[in-house]
Amino acid sequence: MLYGRALGVQPSDHQRKACAEVYGDWGRCVLDLQRACDGHALAMVGADLIEAHGLRTTFGLDAAKMGRFLARVEGDYGNDNPYHNSVHGADVLVATHLFLAKFDVLPHLAPIMLLAGFLAAIVHDFNHPGTNNAFEVKVASPLAVRHSDDSVLERHHLAAAFEILYRKEYDVLEALDGDERKQLRGAMIDVVLATDLRGNFDFIKKLEKIPRKGPEPDAPWPLPRDAKDDPKLALTVAVKFADIGHALKPFDQHEKWSMLVTEEFYKIGDREKALGVPVSFLCDRDKDTNMAKSQIGYFKFVCNPFYKAVAELVDAKLGPFDNLESNLWQWFLLYKGEALPTAAPGKKSAKRTRRASAAILRPHIAANGAAAPAVAANGGAPDLLAASGRAPTPRRHSSVLSKKEVDSSLAGGKKLRVANEI
Repeated sequence: MLYGRALGVQPSDHQRKACAEVYGDWGRCVLDLQRACDGHALAMVGADLIEAHGLRTTFGLDAAKMGRFLARVEGDYGNDNPYHNSVHGADVLVATHLFLAKFDVLPHLAPIMLLAGFLAAIVHDFNHPGTNNAFEVKVASPLAVRHSDDSVLERHHLAAAFEILYRKEYDVLEALDGDERKQLRGAMIDVVLATDLRGNFDFIKKLEKIPRKGPEPDAPWPLPRDAKDDPKLALTVAVKFADIGHALKPFDQHEKWSMLVTEEFYKIGDREKALGVPVSFLCDRDKDTNMAKSQIGYFKFVCNPFYKAVAELVDAKLGPFDNLESNLWQWFLLYKGEALPTAAPGKKSAKRTRRASAAILRPHIAANGAAAPAVAANGGAPDLLAASGRAPTPRRHSSVLSKKEVDSSLAGGKKLRVANEI
């Protein structure tokens, strides 16, 4: 592996196998991969995919600088956050790769665009403060002031990432010519800015205007068909697909990620209470305790509209779209039965959520708890970066309903009428 060679670390056979398995299977768990990689899933997967697709050779990328860059990004990602940390970055990178590979977009992308897509996936939430845009604007934070209240965090992720990339010791793009650097930077900016969910509905409308697949059996699917002429659109769809993609995972994985993002929301609410400002929607750990109901809203307003539009542009049978309906049905049944462990009201529920989240988030970034070598000696982080040294480790968290029970309900012909039930 490139990352291992660059840092003088030889990956074990187990780590090589674990990485290889996630590249070809939608159902593999990156939380488990993080543990297999001793807390370095993002750095290992990032270097490995860039190497596997021939991008290092094509552009003459310096292996040592690539290793240092990835280790630095991993260490400064925001690893004190329950959800928006380097493991989420690794998960989005893996899912972006799977999207491009499974839906036959890869052959239609120029190498420079593929490199831009991978780097955008890697840094899309880099140096995340554990808040959201609404919080930053509400408290008039330095980030909100710097970015004029416009896609505050997305612009910060980009600025922080490029500040590192432009340092000589991390400049993995030094071998690119001026036009290539400009093209890559432009694509990364467009892709990362599109992850701001504020623009989700406008983006969906854009997807709905794309000419659909022709009636001929061998007619190409729209997204791979148009990727050569509009690579930024293809990459944006891939990264957005991956960014909210835990909704498409098997329920046991999806539930873990949901627990983590819920705890991160609660932490925002804790900060808002401490500041004496109104607590944001779904961020009060003492009141917003029905996670099943909040997840149904997430599916209804965010996931379903987006994935419905994407499923018209690719060969949907090659993706994990079935999990979307299955997971929504699982949440619906849990909501109706109020059986989810976090559904109990009041402080007791908040304590349960915190304990369950902490169990998934056992901190370790290396076997001995130390940061990666290149992170520990980063040469001084710029002011807008805050280095940290934790990354999540999973613990299995049993769902209330088994997959067999959910499949049985679906097979029984029951329909989802969630919008009318809540």
